[in-house]
Amino acid sequence: MKMKGINYRGGIVKLSIPEDWKEEYEPSGGATFYEDREDSGTLRLNVLTFEKNEGKEPFTDGKFEPFRDDLYLKSEFKRFEEDGTNCILLNWQVGYETEGNEYRIASFCHTVLEDQFRAESTKEEIKIIKWILQNAEFGKSKASIGDYEHERQNKTEEVTPLRALSHD
Repeated sequence: MKMKGINYRGGIVKLSIPEDWKEEYEPSGGATFYEDREDSGTLRLNVLTFEKNEGKEPFTDGKFEPFRDDLYLKSEFKRFEEDGTNCILLNWQVGYETEGNEYRIASFCHTVLEDQFRAESTKEEIKIIKWILQNAEFGKSKASIGDYEHERQNKTEEVTPLRALSHD
């Protein structure tokens, strides 16, 4: 599968997505990735940065589990209704410490119609998203706050998803 590199908000998250997926970015934060077909799910990425609270470690509350490379992972599955349509939200939150006095949570939310959840195409999307999470890089330098104009990365690469994400 051919993948294209994404350098989200100047490198606070670097990831690869399938070359044919569409990308949309909000200047104040947030990205949306999806395959341009009717039954495709939508992957949203948003990153929150917050200051350390003295004496409290944010990822040791039992909701996050050690993931890899000093990263922590929290996975959620929710059903919800939007405008009379039943949907499923899969949410993976990657938490980590940055330079200075900050922590970050990178939230990857994948939304699909409940009718499509068991479809082969959705199962393949979820495998791809797990691969994306397993291979993403999370920048630990202090981030700037405010609006941002995304620069597209024109790099593509051939990738074979070898590592599976163990958290379902």
